[in-house]
Amino acid sequence: MKPTVLLLLAVLALPAVATAGELSAEKKAAIHKLLQMSGAGQMKERFGDLFVKQMQAQFAAQNPDLPPRAQAIVVQETRAVVGEQMQGPDGLFELVYPVYAEHFTLAELQALVAFYQTPAGAKALRVMPQVTAQALAAGQRWVQAVNHAVQARVAKRLAAEGLR
Repeated sequence: MKPTVLLLLAVLALPAVATAGELSAEKKAAIHKLLQMSGAGQMKERFGDLFVKQMQAQFAAQNPDLPPRAQAIVVQETRAVVGEQMQGPDGLFELVYPVYAEHFTLAELQALVAFYQTPAGAKALRVMPQVTAQALAAGQRWVQAVNHAVQARVAKRLAAEGLR
């Protein structure tokens, strides 16, 4: 999953101060362009895949003998609903625009779009998913190492003080 999806999921959980009605058309267009450039335009497919997996698991758990035709219907209808729900006044982008509007000025959005159009910005968009995945893996390894060190030190201290 690209970091963009994770970022959008995270920002959706935040309360938005601005509403879509408060956005200028120019600022909304800049946010839309930034989202498109950063890969959020493929969110319908990503969310569709996520929902498909969840719905297939749910239907399979409820009916372990679900025939292949029924599984295909689950996939088709889930994708259709996700696609429909991404659009319109209550769609995902409409919920995300105010979040970006709250945190970025129009000038900042335009600067981000301009940066992502440069070779360095285009590369950042291209490699950031791998960089993020590798950084998260390194962080997980670090947490495990620190966890072991903490456990060992706590155990040693508790033993030294006769506590268990």
